[in-house]
Amino acid sequence: MKTTRLLLLPLWFGLAGLAAAEEPAKLAPGDATALAAVHAAMKDQLEPKTPYRMDISTTLGEGKESKISGIVESSERKSMDVNLTGNKTTMIFYGQNVWRIKEGTPPMKMPENAAKQIIEMSKKMADPENINIGEAKALPSESLGGVSMNVFSYRMKMASADSVCTIWVNPQGQVVKQDSEGTALGKKSVTHTIYTYDPALKVVPPAP
Repeated sequence: MKTTRLLLLPLWFGLAGLAAAEEPAKLAPGDATALAAVHAAMKDQLEPKTPYRMDISTTLGEGKESKISGIVESSERKSMDVNLTGNKTTMIFYGQNVWRIKEGTPPMKMPENAAKQIIEMSKKMADPENINIGEAKALPSESLGGVSMNVFSYRMKMASADSVCTIWVNPQGQVVKQDSEGTALGKKSVTHTIYTYDPALKVVPPAP
């Protein structure tokens, strides 16, 4: 994948930070209580109490749009469909195995060592303790679908990307919506994400 594509991927897949050459200075934490709530919500996304579906729309630069959807059962069971300029690629993580599927081609199972490295990096990059997050603050609560949501904003900065994010967190501590705006590779980036929780969601590996 090209560097531009890596920056568009969700952090749970551990690919967003691969483009970083030299990490910037650590951000000031902001409000400690708000930062703790952001960390807790992100940890729930890594190892969710309930499986969820994510639908992500990103506009990068001059109107170039990407669509990403995926299912997360746990840090070791997740899948995503990435659609960039009409080209669809699917990534599936299942246990210690990783597959990459380009539309119209058979699944390609990654070699064991490569899969292990990707899985380990996936977990590391998804852990908020390893991400440069700060300037957190609590915003006024909002109602979504008749449910009162806690709302927080924070800044996330890497060598090649800098964004301000807002998350809406339900009473169960789950992120249901996230908006972010900033720059990636020197271009403006705007991302909207919706999370839908459903215990029936399953990640299915390719048939042997």
